[in-house]
Amino acid sequence: MKAETEKVTLNMNSMDLAYIDLLVEQGYYQNRTDFLKKAVSSQLETKETAISEAISQLKSRKTISIGVVYIDGEFSEAEIQPAEELVVVGFLMIDKRAAIAEMKQHYSKITVYGVVKASTEIKQAYQL
Repeated sequence: MKAETEKVTLNMNSMDLAYIDLLVEQGYYQNRTDFLKKAVSSQLETKETAISEAISQLKSRKTISIGVVYIDGEFSEAEIQPAEELVVVGFLMIDKRAAIAEMKQHYSKITVYGVVKASTEIKQAYQL
């Protein structure tokens, strides 16, 4: 299964862009996007230990979810406990039917390291 992608806008100086274009022209990369994807992957690989440590620190302080999290907004009485913080490393999708009042009862704060798909109202309420 192919991971969902997000569009990122990047400003860079003209000389760096010229060097990338030169490498593309010489056949090292298919295009600018190919270069940037490989550069990001390479940097993430070199920081693998730091990423693992950061996730471990988060886990020690709070409950976190890694990967894809879907909230449909239909909480049963048993699920509605005192509000807790939700931390997601990855992709958070909150159904458009989710009501802010019930969300606030269940999640006092939501922090996402990655991508959020939710209504504007939910994003504003949780400052996402």
